[in-house]
Amino acid sequence: MLNPLRVGVLDAHEIARYGLYLHLLEQPDIAVAGSYGSYANAIQDVREKELDLLLIGHLPPGSNRLTLIKALSTEQPELRFLVLLDQPDWATAVMLVASGA
Repeated sequence: MLNPLRVGVLDAHEIARYGLYLHLLEQPDIAVAGSYGSYANAIQDVREKELDLLLIGHLPPGSNRLTLIKALSTEQPELRFLVLLDQPDWATAVMLVASGA
């Protein structure tokens, strides 16, 4: 049996974060390693834990997904990102993919 995918959930909205957390807990090949409501908590935990994937939803005002992804990609090259967008936006999607998401 393979090791489960270690996932962290970052979302500013507690209800969304909790829902994602519960859904991921039900998946047999996923281990939820952390749930974060703030940018700073996610960065600190990513540095301390070995995550395979950081799922990014809504960020608090003043936070920037691209900056976060670029910074963490440099520090943790094995870390992957999955970004949830409110609305389909090709320009944003292209920038996110180019940054490592």
